[in-house]
Amino acid sequence: MKLALISTYLPKHCGIATYTDYLIRGIKKADSALEIKIIAEQGASLLKQDKLEVVPCWDRNENYVEPIISHTKGADVVHIQHEYSIYKFDDRLPSVLHGMEKNTRKIITIHCVRPTQFSERGAVDEDYAARVAGLADEVIVHLSAQQAILNRLGIPSKKIH
Repeated sequence: MKLALISTYLPKHCGIATYTDYLIRGIKKADSALEIKIIAEQGASLLKQDKLEVVPCWDRNENYVEPIISHTKGADVVHIQHEYSIYKFDDRLPSVLHGMEKNTRKIITIHCVRPTQFSERGAVDEDYAARVAGLADEVIVHLSAQQAILNRLGIPSKKIH
């Protein structure tokens, strides 16, 4: 099986990069036969080892749609590490999700689901989280409160983990 992760990655100083590194270490312990490609933001170190590849190929301040999509080809599963400051609130990330091969399973970890009443942008954060969650096959969140928000916004419980 081929897994592609879209994320920031080391040595970039970023909590999501560190989280992704921990995730990969855990996945490799669970299944050493899995082929993993990290489709990383610029600033990550290029790496090609047995069954692990890091490809720094996109920048959050540019149009990252095509560079990301081109590197997801052939992946069985694509797992996106989402954080608002990385992907912003525009159409690029939804375009990435739309542009992937139809038989590719899409998973998104939404690290922060900010409720409308606590966001300086009002409902923008919630609406965007619901939009990208709706385009994924599976959604991972860290808190039951985040799941409750996505449920309220119409994302079925069965796809939230």
